[in-house]
Amino acid sequence: MSCCYGSAPNDTGIPPVKKTTKIVILGNSAVGKTTLIHRLTVPDDEQYILQTQALTVGTAYVSMKLGGVECNVWDTAGQEKYRSIASFYIRDADVCVIAYSLVDSKSKDDLPVWEDLMSKHAPNAIKITIATMHDLCKDSCSNYACTDDHEIVVSSLSGRGISKLRSALGVAAKSKIDSRSQ
Repeated sequence: MSCCYGSAPNDTGIPPVKKTTKIVILGNSAVGKTTLIHRLTVPDDEQYILQTQALTVGTAYVSMKLGGVECNVWDTAGQEKYRSIASFYIRDADVCVIAYSLVDSKSKDDLPVWEDLMSKHAPNAIKITIATMHDLCKDSCSNYACTDDHEIVVSSLSGRGISKLRSALGVAAKSKIDSRSQ
């Protein structure tokens, strides 16, 4: 048994500590969640080639190491018709990344909807807010200032903020693993 736990059950009767973290990417449709996950899987020194991405229907996930911790990164569909099943995937998340697009003001206006889902279904999750699509906003957001200490501005195309996001996710994942060991 090594999928999600560090070791098989032991003679002490104490369940083993879960060694993976669940990271869920939330946000409206078309804010770049799927492309962001693909970008996270590409090393910084490799050129990222933007390809047309398939629409995420419901959810999908990819496993990757962040900060030395095995993470399952879940990509949820942002369409309103899928929000009822999104709550199932949010449940028990260790980290929730809430994304909005710098070129879609409605996506930022809808942040409270995603924060509410997070607080209901993963109240102990660490929240990281990201502003996506910086490469598309040209002059309108060249002086964009983050509104939150945990907010990161990213561009999946140019790579801006991807290293910072990977680092933040790694720190959050490690923090969750460490808190389980105590």
